[in-house]
Amino acid sequence: MVFTIIVNLYAKDGVEEQLRAKLTEAAQINSKDAGVLGWHPMQSASDSR
Repeated sequence: MVFTIIVNLYAKDGVEEQLRAKLTEAAQINSKDAGVLGWHPMQSASDSR
């Protein structure tokens, strides 16, 4: 069985890069877990938050 979780996050003004970095870090860590098939943080091309 596979679960897909979709989350929408909106960063406060001025901390977009900090949130992006934390999501990238989390993806690198969690992708190494044997039970994780994929961890793919994505960002809207039209909304930088």
